[in-house]
Amino acid sequence: MIKSKTELFNAALTRLGERRINDANVTDSSAVVLRDIYQQCVDEVLTAYPWSCATSRAVLAHLDGDNFTGYENMFQIPADCLAVQCILDAEEFYPVTDDYIREGQKLYCNLPHLAIKYTKRIEFYDMDTLVQNVLVLMLAYKAAYRITQNQDLEQDMLAQYMVAKQEAEFVDGMEKINRNKDEYDKGWLIP
Repeated sequence: MIKSKTELFNAALTRLGERRINDANVTDSSAVVLRDIYQQCVDEVLTAYPWSCATSRAVLAHLDGDNFTGYENMFQIPADCLAVQCILDAEEFYPVTDDYIREGQKLYCNLPHLAIKYTKRIEFYDMDTLVQNVLVLMLAYKAAYRITQNQDLEQDMLAQYMVAKQEAEFVDGMEKINRNKDEYDKGWLIP
């Protein structure tokens, strides 16, 4: 498990066949490139799939004010929300199928009370090991041409990223099958 940004950057640099760095904050050109793309890569990896390690739930605060949509109610989405996975009944926390729209950090729907299951912005050290590997390969792919000027290496990193992502999704999906079965058995999910 990767525990520091320096380790994370070095894992990406190793994939590119580049020399390692001693500190993620050095002025070395490779470190600068990786720092520049870091947050974008984290957000892309987290929103590409509803990873268990980044899934959270929250009851949303109802907002008053101008609502120029066709929906009756407006709610505040948590600041750390990257993507809404589904809306939930605010009392029983089971998924509901009502229509909704998201605009910025607001969610509009006709339900009077609302909760969501969402993808939460997390740091790399809170990711599962397989998701960290997906992030390493995303960093390597996005940095490959800028660091090495080698398009073939860039395409190889993209291919490795796609394979690693698919494998991580499979493992994560197996956890969800078991978790959803438990939630169904407890009456948390509707058939």
